Amino acid sequence: MDRKSFSWPVVIVAVLILCTPTLGQRSGPEEKTMSYGGEWWLSRSSIEQRGYINGDADCYTSELKGELKNVPPAEKVQAFVNHFYEDPTHWSVPVFRVIRMFNSRRGSVPIPVEK
Repeated sequence: MDRKSFSWPVVIVAVLILCTPTLGQRSGPEEKTMSYGGEWWLSRSSIEQRGYINGDADCYTSELKGELKNVPPAEKVQAFVNHFYEDPTHWSVPVFRVIRMFNSRRGSVPIPVEK
């Protein structure tokens, strides 16, 4: 083979074709995704739970780009969420959904206020 006829791009393409089936595959155990459901919630301290509730309200507000009115006290939301998760069959429900259930059941879903 003549050095002038040797083409590196052809070699690179050939290697990529041979390696393509293994690209994106993991050799180790699957990564566990974090789930913020009942098991996670019950493993948090009371202060951490209230921090999550307040952070949830902050994020909800910033996404709506407005103020919320009729926001319940964090302690009431926390008591509702803790009671909901007493049943282990509810643990798969994400915490943010349980908070929304509390809001809808008390009849005062947070409403954005125009600035």
